[in-house]
Amino acid sequence: MRGIISDELMIDLRKKQVSRGQLKEILSCCGEVDIMFDATGKIVVVKFQNKCHVIRTLTTRLVSYNFNGLWKSLSPKSEILNDDSPIENLPEDCLIKIFSFLPIVEKLLIERVSRKWREIGVQGWPEMKHLRIPSEFRKFTPSQLRQIFTRSGRFLRVLEIPVINEETNCLPLIKKHCFQLNELSVHFNLKAFPKLQVFCEDFAGLFIACEKLTSVKISGVHSNFDFNCLEELVKDKIRELRLYAPSSGLATPLYLNLRGFNFLEELELKGFVIDEEVLIGLEELGNLTSLSLVNSKVHVSHVKKIRELRKLEHLSLENIRSEVNDETMEEIARSCSNLKSLNISHLDRLTDHSFEQISQLRSLEKLEMMGLTRVTNDSISGLFTLKELRCQDSRGIGNIGFIRLIKWAQDLSELWVDGALITEDFLLEVNDAMEYRTSKVKLHLHLHSDAEDWEQPRNLSPLLLLSYTW
Repeated sequence: MRGIISDELMIDLRKKQVSRGQLKEILSCCGEVDIMFDATGKIVVVKFQNKCHVIRTLTTRLVSYNFNGLWKSLSPKSEILNDDSPIENLPEDCLIKIFSFLPIVEKLLIERVSRKWREIGVQGWPEMKHLRIPSEFRKFTPSQLRQIFTRSGRFLRVLEIPVINEETNCLPLIKKHCFQLNELSVHFNLKAFPKLQVFCEDFAGLFIACEKLTSVKISGVHSNFDFNCLEELVKDKIRELRLYAPSSGLATPLYLNLRGFNFLEELELKGFVIDEEVLIGLEELGNLTSLSLVNSKVHVSHVKKIRELRKLEHLSLENIRSEVNDETMEEIARSCSNLKSLNISHLDRLTDHSFEQISQLRSLEKLEMMGLTRVTNDSISGLFTLKELRCQDSRGIGNIGFIRLIKWAQDLSELWVDGALITEDFLLEVNDAMEYRTSKVKLHLHLHSDAEDWEQPRNLSPLLLLSYTW
């Protein structure tokens, strides 16, 4: 084969014992294909219309004919000699391409069809750059898991995998085979908690071996997780670190030393108890562009450190339990002038004063401020750079504030509203306000289902889209 372009194959038949008719017969059984010969009839370009057809055909044949019968079924019996099948006369690159279409389970099974397919499987699965093993992967035996990582490990760049129990713990296999891994996502099942410290030892070894890791995500981080294993990461390579406590509502204490992660760009800590002395070096992350502390109990001293993160573009403090007041928020907005998205939902100490400084963020495009009980229409009066605003349950904001924003925030395209001060003629006022917008940007307005009973505009602006989404 001269080359592969997408799902196209170029096959040189000059040295192959397969006829033009056989080729058409063989490949037509692998789904919808276009077959074009050159003038000599020896160079063929094959284009698979849909690789799913190949997968469906192979899996169906595998069930119906089982192993050796699989490929025999692709040609008339008269053409099958000495237990061989014409498809195995195709160039190896063609077989590799077909093999690459198969899901993991079929890859494992088809290796048992014939020696030729096993030879292809043993060469590895170079197309397997991204592997996501679902939580129900108990269907794989330990032997099959070893085979999967033996075949694909050296090619993997992105891996998502659960750890349910010791039998399904693939961390040692990742350490052994996945030296090229860039992104790792691991989910610990609740049943793994009693052994979580043992798994952390596996993590430490894995982090040492996988030197090219740039992104690490770990969910199900319980109280007996040993955060010291993160010390084994190659710190100057890590760009993204995300840790998630269980969603069970149990308080999970955090201890995290971030010193040395000088090139970290994205940090997410969700559902933790972050006391004063347990988050070290946050203020030293000079290259951080995204920070999320959602659903955590955070000592206010850490929130105040955020003002040192001058490159920050995305900040989420949604639903954190902390003593964050207007002064703290103003300091953050003043120092982090590059913010593009901000989530301060349910920080119920904030008032309109915070927004005097937030409105000065000239790059701010997305703001989430749900459940702010002390703000009024004035809070959104100067947010003219916004493209997206969510402020459900901020009940001090009504028609006046939203209409003013719609008129003057020319690029506003997504707006979620709900509140006691919004009246039933709101849609009429919004429709009229659309005439003031010269940008021609469509506005998608998301409302509570109760708003379906409000008076509707007779001539709805073509730039106004209404959704009743909750």
